Amino acid sequence: MLIKTEPFRISPLLIAFGCLYTAGETVKFLRGDALWGTIDLVLGAILAIACALTWRFTRDAPVEPRRKEGRALPLQLLLCGFVVIATALDGMLPAWGVVRRAIYAVAALHVSPDIANGVTNFTLYCVPLALVLLVLGVPLAQLGIGRFRRGSAGSAVVWLILPLGIFAYAILSGKLTVSVMLAVWLSNLLQNGVSEELLWRGLVFGRLSAVMKTEHALFIQAVLFGAWHASADMHAYHGDLINAVADMIASQAMFGLALGYLRIRTGNIAIGAAFHLLFDSLQIFQ
Repeated sequence: MLIKTEPFRISPLLIAFGCLYTAGETVKFLRGDALWGTIDLVLGAILAIACALTWRFTRDAPVEPRRKEGRALPLQLLLCGFVVIATALDGMLPAWGVVRRAIYAVAALHVSPDIANGVTNFTLYCVPLALVLLVLGVPLAQLGIGRFRRGSAGSAVVWLILPLGIFAYAILSGKLTVSVMLAVWLSNLLQNGVSEELLWRGLVFGRLSAVMKTEHALFIQAVLFGAWHASADMHAYHGDLINAVADMIASQAMFGLALGYLRIRTGNIAIGAAFHLLFDSLQIFQ
């Protein structure tokens, strides 16, 4: 039996996250990071508009009731936690580092270093965990690879038109060549777009939503996604813990929340993965 989606509402969790986001932005401005604070404010506004329009396009789309969660749910959660911790610590786990270097070495024999890193990320982040979950009976739809819901095409336009427009302008104005653009896209396809979206909005979110309300799973995966970037943020802010935490909340967690919402409304991670790779590819203009 199909049921209608819930109407748009402002939840207490969203208000709480908004307070965290405001605190993170305030810290950034007070501690001299006004440039990235402003960028995050603009990005936050863009993502909020995109989410609102996504709700508008998908508000009348039928959703399927919760299906079976597979066998050995505690084991599923344990494996997801292990992969998240292992990838967050990365080089700090000797055995994990050996496997990562081995996969990278093989991939680097055939492709460029950036693409080899993407192959390594996808192989470590997603492939083994996804296969185990499938063997345990978890449906593809709960891994973020489900049927697109009505209104997803309009949502895709909303999310992708701005980054694609920026790249189109750069090519038409002679500031970027098609070959360079495609190389950057290919580099970010597995390195960030597919790997991170399948891991977080597919595997992790799917398992969290199996044991709690969808709304709670959405916010928890967003906060964990921000914390997952702790090492990169600490490096970017030269060990400044306060600024690093502020960036985790105002940047990565906010990004994860928006893409998680997109995944829920469309029933698939594909649009989020496309946006993620395009967004990360914009760094070429820095």
